[in-house]
Amino acid sequence: RQSIDRLDRNADTWCSIGVLYQQQHQPMDALQAYICAVQIDSSHSAAWTNLGILYEQNLQPGDAMVCYKKAIELSKNLDGEGYYDPLAKLQARIKAIGRQLNSKQNPAAQQHSSLPQIQEAWRLPIPAQLTSKKET
Repeated sequence: RQSIDRLDRNADTWCSIGVLYQQQHQPMDALQAYICAVQIDSSHSAAWTNLGILYEQNLQPGDAMVCYKKAIELSKNLDGEGYYDPLAKLQARIKAIGRQLNSKQNPAAQQHSSLPQIQEAWRLPIPAQLTSKKET
């Protein structure tokens, strides 16, 4: 809470807030917090991974795949210093989602969109706490 009160622009803070919202089953608030994290630091692989998990939990596998691929790309660029050293778990999720998207066995899940798609979410406005801090 102190970080927000001080208008903190730390991606780790917003990623942690997203995790808390996600644990409290508040997916839209979690989405906004994760998007804030990646708007502050587009190379924040943990936020991208958590976005993928959020989208997967909300039956939006295509968006989850986009986020997981971004997290893998970023982790590879860090030469093993990333948040997620074993990339195998993310790669396995991507393969599973790919099979799910290709199978057409669950069309209802593919059409379900409780959250804005990642392309739309990226354009969500940054909360006032962050926009006022950007100029300092």
